[in-house]
Amino acid sequence: MSLDSAEKIGLMAGGAPLSEKQAAQQSVHVLAFLGDSVYSTLTREYAVRHTGGRAEDMHRFSVSEVNAAAQARSFLRIRERLSETEEAVYRRARNAHSSHTPKNMSEGEYHSATGVEALFGYLYLSGQFSRMYELYFAMVEG
Repeated sequence: MSLDSAEKIGLMAGGAPLSEKQAAQQSVHVLAFLGDSVYSTLTREYAVRHTGGRAEDMHRFSVSEVNAAAQARSFLRIRERLSETEEAVYRRARNAHSSHTPKNMSEGEYHSATGVEALFGYLYLSGQFSRMYELYFAMVEG
């Protein structure tokens, strides 16, 4: 991939974020797809900074936090803090119908986790990094 191609990717290559409206209008599947990666990366960064750097501890922490049950549970800590737009993004994704629910979780947990992932995808795409970290820390630290 050439640098010119990389520049077209966007935020990772220093491009401008989408407006909040543009980001909120993205498909919930797009937001959740990106948000899954963002949430996982935030969790890995947190693990690096807070677990002492032992691979086993970092892995254990990541596995405990990056799953539907943990995300659904942690979301309850931030629900009241969301703006109208953030709540709308979460709700739209949570209510989106999917063709399946993984075996190891309830349908409610799965849908709530999808909403959380979409929320983090929205925050990332709209360049709201301080807000993204604020909500993440509130979810993880309580």
